[in-house]
Amino acid sequence: MIIDIHAHYLPQPLYQRFDAEAVNFPGVQLLRGEKGIRLRFAGGEATRPISPTLSNLAERRGWLDRNGIDHQLVGGWLDSFGYELVAHEGLAWSRFINDCMKQALAEEQRFTPLATVPLQDGKMAVEVLGEAMKAGFGGVMIGTLPKGLGGVLDDPALDPFWQAASQL
Repeated sequence: MIIDIHAHYLPQPLYQRFDAEAVNFPGVQLLRGEKGIRLRFAGGEATRPISPTLSNLAERRGWLDRNGIDHQLVGGWLDSFGYELVAHEGLAWSRFINDCMKQALAEEQRFTPLATVPLQDGKMAVEVLGEAMKAGFGGVMIGTLPKGLGGVLDDPALDPFWQAASQL
């Protein structure tokens, strides 16, 4: 079996459910306009446009077939993780992304979802990591800038997360 272990994915339910659930993460904006769909966190600069191929499972399955790949681990698009958000919003946003990921891939046998965690708070990241593993995620995908620009992965506040990840 050939497995692609590094792929990014944004589930369609994220776009479909965003407006109804945005009250849980007011620091997140989903911008729909002539530049495409983009995200903005905590009033900062908008992300680059989200490539439509990040959400297209039919196209992704075709690509896997053409390249002789049997299975793919899919994690979120790093620009979507929202590490710039305050911790409680980051927690709600991570849970939302993970829920959308599970919803979109529930019937898909060729994809294993990777969760996101709110790295702006090590203890909250542990909480979401545990939830994700119990929900059947294959692991997590993280970015390199927890807390946004200036954040570092060796921040002592992340020690609980690294310990839990090692144990799980």
